[in-house]
Amino acid sequence: MTLPPIRLIYAGRASIGHLNRSYSTSKTISPTSKINVPSERTAYEFGALDEPDPQLDGLSYPRVESFSRQWRNPYAKWDDPQERCNFNEPLHAEEEMMGMWAPDVHNISVRTALTNLSVAFGVLGLILGGSAYLAPSSPVVPRTFPYNGLAKELGGLGQEVKGTQLCEQGE
Repeated sequence: MTLPPIRLIYAGRASIGHLNRSYSTSKTISPTSKINVPSERTAYEFGALDEPDPQLDGLSYPRVESFSRQWRNPYAKWDDPQERCNFNEPLHAEEEMMGMWAPDVHNISVRTALTNLSVAFGVLGLILGGSAYLAPSSPVVPRTFPYNGLAKELGGLGQEVKGTQLCEQGE
């Protein structure tokens, strides 16, 4: 069975022609050496950390890279594919921020994000302003009353409105 040439499906993810995402690193990122992943399917390179960590050096705890698991290879044979980790793998000191359930990691610059937001709000403002400008006026004439809008009859403009006063009964 052959797939149509325009739509290719890789591991449940659809990619269309030239719009598919490719990564440009050349090393495999799998923690095991048994798995060889093509360079176009890798998200980052594995590497050792060289900077000292005074809090963990005395505990003989292994140093773990500060990369989100979202950047790990989704096509590797993980023991836990949902978390993209293997059993007995050392945890990062900030595991809750490096796991798959952490906030998403985006590679968008501040300038691009602000440009996108300003374009979105600008288009929204144009749509709302255009709809307010093109909205028809009220089809009815406002109601008018004689004698200056019934000011005297309604107790306005210099007329005091008499309120009800409760009389207190004294003993």
